[in-house]
Parts: sequence; structure tokens; C-alpha cells
Amino acid sequence: LFLDSEGRPLRRVSLYDSLAAAGVELTTVDPYVGDSGMMVDPFHSNSLFWMDGILEDFGAAWRRDPIYAPGGVLICIRHQNRVAILDSETGEHRWSWGPGEISGPHDATLLESGNVLIFDNGLGSGQSRVVEVDPRTDTIVWQYQAPEAADFYSASRGSAQRLENGNTLIAESDEGHAFEVTSEGQMVWSWRSPHVSTKESRATIIRAIRYPESWRP
Repeated sequence: LFLDSEGRPLRRVSLYDSLAAAGVELTTVDPYVGDSGMMVDPFHSNSLFWMDGILEDFGAAWRRDPIYAPGGVLICIRHQNRVAILDSETGEHRWSWGPGEISGPHDATLLESGNVLIFDNGLGSGQSRVVEVDPRTDTIVWQYQAPEAADFYSASRGSAQRLENGNTLIAESDEGHAFEVTSEGQMVWSWRSPHVSTKESRATIIRAIRYPESWRP
């Protein structure tokens, strides 16, 4: 849904229509008991990333592959185990990836290299990871996964941010844990929330974002 500065709807793009028109096979999602009774959430799109202006050499990237054409949006679709790039004007499906590779993902972002960074919750495996995928080849070119499954797992939420120095800042949300790793997987910074939730466990961190020093007051 696109709004003007006064909050009035300008246009709508249907995620379902876009995927269905492209022949993307959708996953059946079972209903569950929620606060309002039985609920079903077949998409649960938890992030939308505006792609314009991210690539340093945008024109050249566009010529290499139409998925980088202006107006693209990168969407993370948790309950379809999929990330997708759509044309924000027409709703045309440009690219998607994920089933069989990721499970319950969050926070997909486009990097300056043209690759996509994803927090892979790893539902069903008991171990989360962060993956970097080249959408031109559907290849995982980098990943971080703790040596022991219990050391890094968040069934819900989660975020990953690629920093200017090449490190990656990660939020292990369910554990209230934020940490930074190098490209080699070495943990160089770690912080755990001192706050306690109403369930008497460590309070959740929705996401972690590092802001530039220039933003400091």
C-alpha cells in the first residue's frame, strides 16, 4: 500500500497476485489459536526494503539483471519461507528464493554488492543463521552459524545488518542478545538485555541497528 504525505492511498500491489501470476508455488499454512480465536497468516510479510539508491553502480547493475530495475521492493515472507523482489509500480514478480533453504525468515535487506542478507530463523532445526544470497545465481555466498545450535537460535523475529567495516550486526531476538561477527565468523562484540519480560525471561530485542557517529547528538 502506497500513501501520499497526507496518508491517502495512492495504489496497492497484491503480494498474492504477484506470486500467483508468476507461477510461484505457495505453501499451505495451518490455522492456529490466536488472541481473537482461530487465525491464519499465509504470508506474514515482516519486512519491506526499498531498493532504489542502494547499489553504487545502479545503472550497470540494472543492465546486468532486470531484478535491479528502479522501483524494486524486497519483501521477506516468513510463512512462505521466501524472500521476493517485486516491481512496486506493476506488481510484477522479478525474483524470489528460499523454500528448502530457509525457514521462517526475517529482515531481508539489499547490500551494495547486489546480494541479499537474510536472518534465517531455522524453524524446525533449532538453529538460526544469517545468510547472504546472490540473487543472480541463487547461491549462498556467505553465512554465519554458531558452532553449537544452542548458542544461536531465535524462533521468532531477528535481524541482521551489514556494517561498513564488513562485519555483521545480528539480533538474536528471543534471547535478548545482540552481537557482531566478522566475515570469518569471529564474534567481536556481544550484549544481552538486562531487562526481564513479564514471563520472567530475558526481554526480547526486536532488532539491532548501528547508526553512524554523525547521528549522535
